[in-house]
Amino acid sequence: MSSPRKDGFSLVWAEHFGMDSKFPPVYHRWNVIKVEPNYGNNEVQWYEGGMDVTYIVRSHQGGTFGPGSAPRPDDQLFIMPQKKNGKWTSAKLEGKEAHGCPAGKQMILQAELRVGNASMDKQDGIWPAFWALGESRNHGVEWPECGEWDIMETSDGHDWTKASVHLGEMVDGKWNGKKKSKGSAKNSFKNKEFHTWALKVDRRNSDWKKQTLQWFMDDKQFFEIKGSDFNSKEWEILAHQKYYPVLNVAVGSNFPENRRPSDKTGTGIDVGMLVQYVAFYVSD
Repeated sequence: MSSPRKDGFSLVWAEHFGMDSKFPPVYHRWNVIKVEPNYGNNEVQWYEGGMDVTYIVRSHQGGTFGPGSAPRPDDQLFIMPQKKNGKWTSAKLEGKEAHGCPAGKQMILQAELRVGNASMDKQDGIWPAFWALGESRNHGVEWPECGEWDIMETSDGHDWTKASVHLGEMVDGKWNGKKKSKGSAKNSFKNKEFHTWALKVDRRNSDWKKQTLQWFMDDKQFFEIKGSDFNSKEWEILAHQKYYPVLNVAVGSNFPENRRPSDKTGTGIDVGMLVQYVAFYVSD
């Protein structure tokens, strides 16, 4: 699906999943992360890059994108956790390009997606997310010092999400090993439907303390933080550097509580995450 136009903004980067990609389409603009579970997050999945966990699904006529398949406007990315021989696998994709908000401008990172709509007992431990990491992560700056935006994340079949940011606490220009976070209250949504999730960086005010990050669902704002909520070094991390998008579905979660997959946790089109597009926009 094509990313929509936005009045007053220009599209600077977009992934439409299959519309202009070669097989395998998922890897065209993304780094496919292959790594063992993050046990600190209570995860059990191994992130892999096989076509059994990331593929393009035809939204109206069914089927998947494969060799010889012509891309179509209704192509969607599908990340599907799988359990084979007692081992859970899933996918984590990180954008190859990072984008930032220029001084005096606004920038939006947006995606349209649908999380699993199976019953809650079939989604125990399933943790889909759309988020972003600061570009400094690619230059040796460890998490959370690099900065993180959580735009949409939910788990266990819940019908709510929280917006949040994470970063390392800076003292005299050095990270002292403590994580600093700020997040929203629960934001409810219909988890059987597609929704548009977006984060807007607003640097139009020359006073950094009055600049903002704002979260939107279906073009309605539900959370905001300001530069004045942080110190100047922290705000540079959160709002002045470039960020790259991340899509993943974890299995096993500490969000909002420690949950592991159960014997009822399933796979298939109703468990996982469908993504129509991901896009960056900058104000004209």
